Amino acid sequence: MKELSEHYMEALEYLAGEIQESDELSTYLETEEEDDYNALKDLFEPRIVDFFAKVALENPLQLVALERVLLLPEFEGLFLPRILGHSVLRGEVNEHFQYARPQDHFRDVLIAICNSSNFEILKKRIGQSIQVGFALSSDIWISNLINTFENKKIRYYLQTQKLDKYRNEADRKEAYLRYKRQFANDNYQTAEFPGTPTELTIMISPLKHFIIHRILLPGADNSTIIPEITAFIANKDFHNHTGHLQILSLYVHYFDLEGADRDIVEEALQKVRKSMPGFNHQWFEFLLEMEKLGLDLNPDADVRALTALDLKVKDGLSDYYKMLDILHDEGFRSEKAQEAVRVFTANTRDVDRERMHPADGLPLFRKSHPPHGCIGLSRIFRNCKAFYHIWAFLPASNSTSASRTSRWPLCTSAWINLPTSGARTTRMSKNSSPLPSRIGAF
Repeated sequence: MKELSEHYMEALEYLAGEIQESDELSTYLETEEEDDYNALKDLFEPRIVDFFAKVALENPLQLVALERVLLLPEFEGLFLPRILGHSVLRGEVNEHFQYARPQDHFRDVLIAICNSSNFEILKKRIGQSIQVGFALSSDIWISNLINTFENKKIRYYLQTQKLDKYRNEADRKEAYLRYKRQFANDNYQTAEFPGTPTELTIMISPLKHFIIHRILLPGADNSTIIPEITAFIANKDFHNHTGHLQILSLYVHYFDLEGADRDIVEEALQKVRKSMPGFNHQWFEFLLEMEKLGLDLNPDADVRALTALDLKVKDGLSDYYKMLDILHDEGFRSEKAQEAVRVFTANTRDVDRERMHPADGLPLFRKSHPPHGCIGLSRIFRNCKAFYHIWAFLPASNSTSASRTSRWPLCTSAWINLPTSGARTTRMSKNSSPLPSRIGAF
């Protein structure tokens, strides 16, 4: 995480001074009535919300530092219930809906709230956050946290937030997903970049999802994270790691790189492509994962990637992006585009040669798994709602290997309903003939 910039600190100091000098705070301190605290909250919390949103958009790597400043007593607990929710949801959750690692920031925020002079008011707004956070945490972690407090009332309050029903995985999952939906419109995502291969293994999943979040976020200013990603890509200790390849793929597809950043990334890409066993296979697999994660592999993304790649290298990856370039420029119905697809699929049809080489150290795929040419084609035609290429290559339940190859003409015959112009601006029309029932099975 990065430290908070000086100009942000100055703005926060000014805001804290306003809070401390306000008439609303003076009134609340005299009466200690909840209505007077709410008046203070109504006056200043919207400004904190706006400030938080500004930092999240411009400098997301400084969000945790910002939240730590807001924990100070000068801010009177304002916005802390929301910060607690952010800390609960940032933690990486495994397949059993438990935290993959202890959440120190969640602990720190909760301790700050419990030690706040305004705890009796704040606790009315944090019950669900604690319940979900405790549901995702281990019993030992929770016990250690509760034992840090000497105040018996606080200890009892926290113990009541540990609900037995969340020992059941299904209930825990439902609670987590329901709680997460409450923050669907909040921009609170941040990440920490690893410094060692060991840290990379631990941090890669949240880092990847943070970068995807930034790609999908409308109006995001990613200028502050580009140097961090570039340094990550350039780190030779991370080369040939699957996580490094995935971040590299996201970077070249969705970020407009210039100057030194572009040179560094392109150099790293060529090195990893040459040295990493099974590079092409993992690259194509991640293209499909990117679609499942909601990323749009549009023509602009394709152009960025093919510009970064060395297309002089003779392999399936170069063939794939060369074919994409032709398809985007010529349209699906042109003879040149059809020939490019035929050549690409012919060169990548042999699964053993391109996808299952023993030297890759990768598990062998079932023979029914399509060659990576089909993986590449699936995302092209998916945008046009036509999957004939998948249907053509996947063997039917009672088909022979010969019939599998003979179905290739069906792939080209599907183009009669595809757009005549380039794929950059068109989609399949509503009047197109229906697709066969097997389409979408992949």
